Amino acid sequence: MIKKAAVFCLVLFVGVAIFGCAKVADTTSGSSGSPPAGTTQVKLSASNIVVNGNQLTMSLSALNQANAVLSGMGTGNFGGAIYQTNPTITAAGAKAQATAVVTLTFSAISGGGSGTAKNVNAALVLDKSGSMGWDDGTLTKVTSEEIAAKAFITEEANSSTSNKAAIIFLDNTAWVEQAMTAVTNTSLLFGAIDKAHLTGGSTALYDGMADGVLEATKEAASSTLVRAVVALTDGGENASVTYTTTKEVADLAIAKSIPIFTVGLYGTTAEAISYRKALQDIAIATTGSVDNYFEIITGITALSVNAAEVKARQIRALGAMTDLYQKIAIGLTQSYSLTCTMSTSLSPGTYWMQITLQNYGSFTGQTVTVSFVVS
Repeated sequence: MIKKAAVFCLVLFVGVAIFGCAKVADTTSGSSGSPPAGTTQVKLSASNIVVNGNQLTMSLSALNQANAVLSGMGTGNFGGAIYQTNPTITAAGAKAQATAVVTLTFSAISGGGSGTAKNVNAALVLDKSGSMGWDDGTLTKVTSEEIAAKAFITEEANSSTSNKAAIIFLDNTAWVEQAMTAVTNTSLLFGAIDKAHLTGGSTALYDGMADGVLEATKEAASSTLVRAVVALTDGGENASVTYTTTKEVADLAIAKSIPIFTVGLYGTTAEAISYRKALQDIAIATTGSVDNYFEIITGITALSVNAAEVKARQIRALGAMTDLYQKIAIGLTQSYSLTCTMSTSLSPGTYWMQITLQNYGSFTGQTVTVSFVVS
């Protein structure tokens, strides 16, 4: 389906989950923490899984109901196992039988907002198709998207001079506008973000995500580096050539151990209902959590309100989007680093890791499951 051009107006911001920035000291092996007072929800997501012999390392995000980083977690707060089939798949209303082939013993944890923040290599995938509006310097969706992307890069530059970013555009096709570059080179990255071009009307979303995954893999995985894709669109996939399904792009990301954080920027709730599931599926498959799907509703047609109200709602949406991108940047740098020993080494293949929260108040038993590949 070819998307209709739309004006960015009538802004209603709903349900945007954003990372917080609480500080936490490194926690030593064997210790555990308790949920801070006022915690009503724990959101877990895992990514950047690296296997070396019988040792496994990963990045893990632990957030509360306000999407602030949960502090004080230790290795004693986690248990885990690895499966050859997805243990969360249901059959006839009950969990499918899945037997763990490996158990995990957690031996070290760091990060989570401490002075050992991780370096970040992030590929920003930006929708520049016709429905995002003309890139004319006003508060169209595309211009607001550009401002938010710059805020992400600025946040990462403030965090570490070692951080890097890449810029990928998509409309009828997808392409790398700026390869992975140090975030301190803001003139180069900002120039790429601002680059104007003739806008196509379709959305090669999955090819754009794939380009982002491949850019993010340019630096080898390590326990001190978070590699990620942050992809924004205001519509649905309808033009990709190489990667044409959610499974294909998710499988690529899983094989490369790259999480994809997805952002839906919709005109109406009806649009969100039509398009969000694909973005949710990709976030779940590559990070283990739907909490890494974010949503902004921009409103309905400009014809129903006056110009002053349109302007006010545009400004609110810009603020919401910019804040979201800043908090995603903070969340990446403040993710925990977890190291664990596997009860046995793994043969090449695809596996599912399930991390279980333990000794953590009423949240004990909560799990997150994410797939990874051993080559």
